[in-house]
Amino acid sequence: LVHIIDVFNMQLAQLGTDYVDVYMLHTPPEDSSQLPAIWSALETLYDQGRARALGISNCDVNDLRTLLAIARVPPAYVQNLFKLYKPGEQMPTDEDIVALAQSMGIVVMGYSVQTAWPHILPPLEDPHVMSIASHLDRTPS
Repeated sequence: LVHIIDVFNMQLAQLGTDYVDVYMLHTPPEDSSQLPAIWSALETLYDQGRARALGISNCDVNDLRTLLAIARVPPAYVQNLFKLYKPGEQMPTDEDIVALAQSMGIVVMGYSVQTAWPHILPPLEDPHVMSIASHLDRTPS
């Protein structure tokens, strides 16, 4: 776990700052018995004011429930893959992680790769994406 703190310190030095607004656990460990120690290290960074909020990425409903059961400082957000052209294929489960997270006051952020589908239409040139971007006065990216 010293490694977690060392990596965090290195990242802060590279960013040239002494804190981050959000620090994220990129992926829950395969061995869920490691999660309490890992999350505890992140909570230490939070307690020190060096991470103002904590988050988790690439987790499913079970991972989030496991984390919430052990977390003293719950995640402020969940960041997961949401595929533009294949909705519902993210992490198939009977329970919706977005609904669960929102019911717990956790913000959900989706990300998606920009690969063309079906290998001919780049997402940033998709008329639907461009229309939404235009409506929101934003760029497609």
